[in-house]
Amino acid sequence: MFAAPAMYAFQYKYGERRAKGGLPLRGLLYLAVGIFPYFTLVTALAGGMWTITAIFDILAWSKKEEYEPEAKKEPSEGWKVKLEKYTTCSYYVNWLKDWWEELRKQSKVRKYAFLGAYLLFNLIYVSERCAYYQTVVSTGNAAGSDYSSKLHSKDTKVSNSLTAMQKTLAQLYDKNGGRLYGSWFPVAKMFGNLCDINCAFIVLPVCR
Repeated sequence: MFAAPAMYAFQYKYGERRAKGGLPLRGLLYLAVGIFPYFTLVTALAGGMWTITAIFDILAWSKKEEYEPEAKKEPSEGWKVKLEKYTTCSYYVNWLKDWWEELRKQSKVRKYAFLGAYLLFNLIYVSERCAYYQTVVSTGNAAGSDYSSKLHSKDTKVSNSLTAMQKTLAQLYDKNGGRLYGSWFPVAKMFGNLCDINCAFIVLPVCR
């Protein structure tokens, strides 16, 4: 987790520099570092990413890839000029006008209208699914609490009134520390449903 940002910063600054001849020390170093994440299942994916990075770095070295030097940037405006420009309303009004005119000239209004409607639908769908599964969690945990209290009741008639399924839920409620559903259940289910509906949107156009 901590090595990845360091590698990104190193590649961003020195990635275009590659010594000719010798060994691909950078790729071999990445390959060696990528071995350690494989020791645990949690970090195995990170190990795979390190390995892929190392493989492509070594391939670039074997193909003798070279990079063009980065073009020199023109001197930019001072921070005072930028601050003054970006804090005026007229700048954003003119930007919106130019953007709208460009959309009209390039006939992109329908595309952006569709994109906006699509994003709005996803927002509404996510909110509805999250609220629904939050209700499921509240109802389920309340039922688990009720079953647990009946199961541990001193009155045998009350405990015997539970069905086999209700007794199992009561035991599961006690085992999980006083809950049947965790706080991440609505989030997981909501994103699962969001993935389902978006995959359906992808499938529909190709079913002609």
